[in-house]
Amino acid sequence: MKKDRRKMILLAAEECFAKYGYKKTTLEDIGKVVGISKPAIYYYFKSKAEIYITVVTNKYNNLIYELNEEVGSWTVCEDKIHGYFEKRLDWLYKQSNILNQVTQDELRFFDEYASDTVANINKKERKLFTNILKKCIEDKVFQDFDVERISSYIFILADGIFNDHRASDNVNAIAQDEIDNIKKEVSNALDIFLNGLKN
Repeated sequence: MKKDRRKMILLAAEECFAKYGYKKTTLEDIGKVVGISKPAIYYYFKSKAEIYITVVTNKYNNLIYELNEEVGSWTVCEDKIHGYFEKRLDWLYKQSNILNQVTQDELRFFDEYASDTVANINKKERKLFTNILKKCIEDKVFQDFDVERISSYIFILADGIFNDHRASDNVNAIAQDEIDNIKKEVSNALDIFLNGLKN
């Protein structure tokens, strides 16, 4: 029962965040959707910030699962890498109404709830991607290299392009033409980078 109620709160919170935005959403708003009081929410979560971080964490965990299921089934090495980042960017576009509701400065206040969680998500995602690179080396598509380091470089490249398009104080959802431009730039940059890794 406790697990079900917690899930209901998270679903209600996601609905409220999408409708009102993080700042304007109150615990009372979330409680109304679920049919419980604000004090009852505190039985499951310490704060609105913890609820938001949990919603976002669940979304990222779903992304990692989907990436593993979909990209993992492809056979061509470079298609896997391009597909990985294309799917990741499509996901960021679809989730931008929730993910882009707080600025980088505001995220610092979430450290109490987010630091370990973010590190765990990054670890899972990097493990999935490094496994793709290891398979590319095994298949002799790429020369042997330090997989962890090259994986970091590729993420820095892709995330750098994404962040270059998104101002740090931009809390608006991503527009379709913006994500299309980001996808093209990431794809072009990956082509250049991956060519340097080939045997």
